[in-house]
Order: sequence, then C-alpha cells, then structure tokens
Amino acid sequence: MIGTTTSRCRSLTGNESSNFMLCSVLIPSLWRFDKLKRAIKSFYATADKSQFEMLIRLQENDEESVRRQGELSGFGYNLTVFVGRPKPEGVGNSWLWNDMMQHATGDWHQYWSDDQTISGDWSTQLAALPIKGIVAQPEIHQLNNSRYLSDKLGPTPFIPRDAFTNTGMNELPEPIDTGGVLHLFKNGWNHVFLKGVGVHHIREADRTLPVA
Repeated sequence: MIGTTTSRCRSLTGNESSNFMLCSVLIPSLWRFDKLKRAIKSFYATADKSQFEMLIRLQENDEESVRRQGELSGFGYNLTVFVGRPKPEGVGNSWLWNDMMQHATGDWHQYWSDDQTISGDWSTQLAALPIKGIVAQPEIHQLNNSRYLSDKLGPTPFIPRDAFTNTGMNELPEPIDTGGVLHLFKNGWNHVFLKGVGVHHIREADRTLPVA
C-alpha cells in the first residue's frame, strides 16, 4: 500500500489496556532495497502479522527502490510504503523516523534500519509488558562479527509510543540509544531484555552521490 494512515494519539498508564496494535516497525531505506526486503521478512518470520504494522519510508532520489516498491505488496495488509523527500545532509535516521511517527498506530515503536534482521519470539514477550516506564531490549545484538549480550543501551530498543513526549521531548532524539534510551533512564524508566531475541546488523560503508 502506498499512502498514509490515520494518525491517532493517546496516553496510557502502565496498567491500562489498549485497543491499538502491539507494535509499529518503522524502517527508512535508501539504496538497499534487497536488504530492506530481508529486514522486512525477518519480522514476518518471527511474529504474526496481526501483531504489528510495517511502515517503510523511501526517498525520492532512490530511483531503484521507488521503482521496485511494488515487490513489497505481497507481504500483506499491514505494510505501508511512503515516498518522501531525501534526508538532509548531516542528520541521522531520527529525522526520517520522526517523519513517519505520525502514521504509526502501535503501542510500541521499533525504529529499525534496513540493514538489520530480527530473530526470536519478540511479540509474545512484548505483549506481556506494561506500556509505560519500560524499554524492551533484544537480548542479543550482533554488529557484523561482534556480538553483544544484554546491553541496556542497545541501539534497537522497543519503546512505548508516547515515551518521549511524556518525558519532555517534542520529537525522537538522535541517536536513539545514548540520546533517547539514556534520557528515559534518567527519567526513572527501567529496562527488560527480550529473552532469545536477537538483532543482526550488517553494516557497510554508506553510498555517496556522485559529484555533478
């Protein structure tokens, strides 16, 4: 699907129930369409599609990905593709995630990158947690060949949707770990680890545009 979804806002305490979807997965992508597809597939392989929505943000200057976006239609009703202006030079992915957040309807947000995959049963554990005061971190984070266990400041946390606005921030900070998660800890939030859940991040050098 290409377009927008209705934006809905609400505030919940940790003990209230919600009629919202469990999780919104927000993935901006640039020049890595095949890796993007692999990232998306990993979420569909580890959770029922009724538990999450997938929001994909492509950039207008990525002609290949824009041209191939129809290949994503087979994933299902819970995936929406947005195409927008390129990210300005010198800013991080939070600029793109902030652009997408108005369309996210999940109780939890996962700010993902297109060169990462997830493994393990994350949705069952996430559904059992209160949706306030908790940052849920995958237990395992692998960056290329380096493996990290139980890192409470890991770069791929599941975060309740209103976490930052409820702690005095107007938008998602940059970077998400030391800029965002640390801010929540300073405001009295705690963390849990999602047992057996892993993130595999294959980082390569960024492509640069040719000089005109």
